[in-house]
Amino acid sequence: MTKMKKDHFDKNFIDLKLKLQYDKTYLFLQRFLNKHSKFKEIEKMGKIYSYTRYMLNLPEKKRLKPQGKTRGLMFIGINPSERSKLENIWEDSYGKYFGEFLGEADIDISKIWITNLYKYPTENNRPLTDREISTGKLELLYEIEYVNPILIIALGKQVMETLGSKLYQFVEYKRRPLFGMNHPGYINRIGGENKKEFIKQLKRIKKYER
Repeated sequence: MTKMKKDHFDKNFIDLKLKLQYDKTYLFLQRFLNKHSKFKEIEKMGKIYSYTRYMLNLPEKKRLKPQGKTRGLMFIGINPSERSKLENIWEDSYGKYFGEFLGEADIDISKIWITNLYKYPTENNRPLTDREISTGKLELLYEIEYVNPILIIALGKQVMETLGSKLYQFVEYKRRPLFGMNHPGYINRIGGENKKEFIKQLKRIKKYER
């Protein structure tokens, strides 16, 4: 018979207790809102619950967490670089030059939500596999419901293809406007007229900032 270590048991017990407590709190709030006929609040809370409950079940693996403000602009990159410290998007080299691009367009980084299609780096920064895209997209659907953005911006060819967007055009995704843009990393490498156009398009979507 395999002997289970005490610290392993304690950790699993704490995780289970947290999840059960979370479910209990959600059910309590649901009953309260239902009693007072606040159906819109119930729907909103259900979306938040779906996302955060999903987050509780993610594997224990270091990842770059989404960050920012909900109900505004939601920028979606592909996945963090292998060189990322996986702490703060804006402290990574990618975040620094993207932050500069946003500043040139007068978009406040504290007023946007920034995330990735896939939250984990890949070895040697290889392209994502179909399985990783599928896994990342599932979480992203929960995340979009939680963030409730006014406009979703797909950054880069792979994200645009996954979400069905087109470069510098508006389309619809999950009943929300979706706008496709080049990836900031690509723009940082080539610069020139492409950078000017990129900044121009950022200024175009600034009106969705909240």
